[in-house]
Amino acid sequence: MLALPDDALQPGYAGVRAELADGKHSGKLQLRINAKHKENRMVYEMAHITVSAGKNAEFEASVAQALPLFHRARGCRSVELQRGVEEPNQYVLVVQWDTVEDHMVHFRESDDFQEWRRLVGPYFEKPPVVGHTQVVVK
Repeated sequence: MLALPDDALQPGYAGVRAELADGKHSGKLQLRINAKHKENRMVYEMAHITVSAGKNAEFEASVAQALPLFHRARGCRSVELQRGVEEPNQYVLVVQWDTVEDHMVHFRESDDFQEWRRLVGPYFEKPPVVGHTQVVVK
């Protein structure tokens, strides 16, 4: 049996951890309660990047090398690089953050951001165009 705290159904409640032990199974179970509420607060950094002609492979390798910088950043939930089909020198870096502040303050003002720019900056044809979005319909 799983007992939930009284406030488990209140907005903003992130989850419940419970130990299972029924004689046959044991382990940990995490329930996501009101996950929609938390998901809607997430923000997506959308960095539109144009890479210099003929530098795609080097750029993609540098992004792969830089992934740990994002993975250890405060508030970073995921990161992926997408390449344009019609225009293969066009990329979109999509990073899911807990807050805009996690991106614009905690990451952008860090040494890891400087390392990111050192790794990928040489391949930019022009400065990236960066904005933030939130999911409104799913």
